[in-house]
Amino acid sequence: MLGFSLVVSGAGGCSLLVDTSGLTGSEGPKDGALPDGGDGGEMAADATLGGDGGGLLDGPDGSSSDGPPTPPDTGPSQRPYAAAVLSDRPVLYLPLGEPAGSTSVADVTGNAHPKLIGRPTFGRPGAIAGDPDTAAAFDQSGIDCGSVLDFSGRQPFTLELWARVPSDVAVGEPRFLLRKGDVLSDGGQPLDAYGLYFSLNAPGIVDSVFSRRAGGLPTVAFPPISVDASFHHIVGVFNGTQLLLYRDTFQVGFYGDTDLAGSIAGSFYVALRDPTNGFARTEIDEVAVYDSALPQSRIQAHHDIGVGNLPDK
Repeated sequence: MLGFSLVVSGAGGCSLLVDTSGLTGSEGPKDGALPDGGDGGEMAADATLGGDGGGLLDGPDGSSSDGPPTPPDTGPSQRPYAAAVLSDRPVLYLPLGEPAGSTSVADVTGNAHPKLIGRPTFGRPGAIAGDPDTAAAFDQSGIDCGSVLDFSGRQPFTLELWARVPSDVAVGEPRFLLRKGDVLSDGGQPLDAYGLYFSLNAPGIVDSVFSRRAGGLPTVAFPPISVDASFHHIVGVFNGTQLLLYRDTFQVGFYGDTDLAGSIAGSFYVALRDPTNGFARTEIDEVAVYDSALPQSRIQAHHDIGVGNLPDK
């Protein structure tokens, strides 16, 4: 059974919205609003996405006058899910479909030059139904996308990915999926940061958290989710005045947030908080970031394609 709760900590104090849906004992994280001094992390992309064919086709068998049959194009524009993501103009897109054994990843948008931290396991079964593209498993590993995606002021943005909920989250050990923000030498919390992470709520119940710090004031949404073996579509949207958290198309968290963020220092990370802490230790697929607030209709469209409900042509 799933229960949803929203906890927000900010300048005006604290508010709590709960719909337990029959689930008891869901009170939010016991280890503070922003554990480990941070908020979410960021991502990497697909470097081996296939070609555009080439050659002049002579017949229905795909043969050409100057070479063997051209293989089908499996690049992002030919995958329905990737095409939907690209149509919404992401500023970072990491499909994470690299083959097993890969030692690099690429951002499809070309805006970032991600580098691997540790050795993720590529070639894992992907989240997208009917799609040959694969996912990546992260243990003591992650991706450093560099100093990009500095959404200062009240700049709207959207964080999107598919992830499995880990079964071994411990108290005080949040698992960061995406995070942007510096790491202070004294271990304190940065003034400005944002991200998505998992945090333990109760045995078998994990909070999926979308957090944003602006000028040192945190705003955090905590909807619990039961641990299972499935991928979940998780989307965090900041529209300039509200934080909205969606899981599998449902809006499960919201709160007014008009705080001005300063310049956000540090790298954008995927699957960790920083190079030595907050490892996600789970499987992640199709990471995308947008410099706009995706409307619910587009979030729904992405999810529907992801679960195999393709639109009629």
